[in-house]
Amino acid sequence: MNEISLDQLSFEQFQGLLNTNFRVGSDPAGTLDLELVEAVQYRRTNPPAGSANNQDYERFSLLFAGPADKLLPQMLHPFSHDRLGAFQLFIVPIRRDQGKLYYEAVFNRLVPSR
Repeated sequence: MNEISLDQLSFEQFQGLLNTNFRVGSDPAGTLDLELVEAVQYRRTNPPAGSANNQDYERFSLLFAGPADKLLPQMLHPFSHDRLGAFQLFIVPIRRDQGKLYYEAVFNRLVPSR
């Protein structure tokens, strides 16, 4: 599976994959499934009027749930999904409850110029 850049993936694409599984890891024997349980989009930020930086930013976060007995460390991990393809994503473990471990990925990036 060819790897794609995160720049090619939008909030809307992730939102359309809520409650589906993503495979994490590159070794077939050592992969772990994480379910995308939440996708939250935050208000886009525009620069102050008169600012030299006229770039627009998009901000969103993704929340994944996985088994409580397999902790993935905070770092860049290889992800794949049948509909998206393969990509690298930085995730952070944020909590453990109800027999699950939760991981968050946060996006705060420039919107490409049109």
